[in-house]
Amino acid sequence: MTLLQNGSFIVRNSRQAGPNKPYVITILCNRKIFHVPIRRTVDSDYAVGEEKEGELVNRSLPFVKSLFYKPRPIE
Repeated sequence: MTLLQNGSFIVRNSRQAGPNKPYVITILCNRKIFHVPIRRTVDSDYAVGEEKEGELVNRSLPFVKSLFYKPRPIE
């Protein structure tokens, strides 16, 4: 198993942490790294990326992991 497989991700504290964007999800996709903010909405829910109409929100941070995590067997 390679540690940096396509689709690997980590949720971490944001370097630019603040009350509205406390975390970031860092994703490896096609040998490129993307940093996507995880932000708090007005209702104190978590949401990924910039605000958009009809976005998925949830009160728990593990919800964010469920958006990206797909179980794979260990090779």
